[in-house]
Amino acid sequence: MKRSFLLFFAAVIVSALCACESVSNFKDNSVETSSATTTHNSLSEDNIPSVDSNIKKSHKTTVENEDWIIVDKSVTVKGLNYIINAYKKSERSELFEADEGKTFLLIDITVKNNSKKTATISSNTMFDLTDRFGTSYNTSLGALSCLEDEKMEQLDGQIAAGSEFRGGIAFEIPKVTKGLRLIIQGPAGDGRSPVILY
Repeated sequence: MKRSFLLFFAAVIVSALCACESVSNFKDNSVETSSATTTHNSLSEDNIPSVDSNIKKSHKTTVENEDWIIVDKSVTVKGLNYIINAYKKSERSELFEADEGKTFLLIDITVKNNSKKTATISSNTMFDLTDRFGTSYNTSLGALSCLEDEKMEQLDGQIAAGSEFRGGIAFEIPKVTKGLRLIIQGPAGDGRSPVILY
């Protein structure tokens, strides 16, 4: 009788321990599942959008808005010293896209007035962009819009004696053009001086 009682008591204790262990395993598994779910949610909500935005930024930097290329060449025409700081190509601005097979060319220029009187600068009449075959290129609304996107003033206006002004000019050119030169001239169309860009 005692032996059967002890066996019954041992069976109750063993079954109770097994039940506790399965409840504990169930809780551990549910905790792991919930933490895995949380991790998955954080990946889908936080990390993936940031990766997408980084890809977009990289794409915009390398394709749509290439970096400025330093030129650092200077020429003096009629008492004005023109420093061509850099140029940049861009296929589109916020408002415009270049025509098929073309791109916008922005040129960053500093003008120093070394004369003793005020000088007038006109981006339309004092700058001419040509290629090695003598083909001349014009500006466009899209090119000027790119200057605005870069927060760069168009190179127009008056420069007092002894002072300087930094601004930009812009053209729409074929993508495959080579041998580009910027021809700078005086207000009366005299003193033409070319600067080779690339």
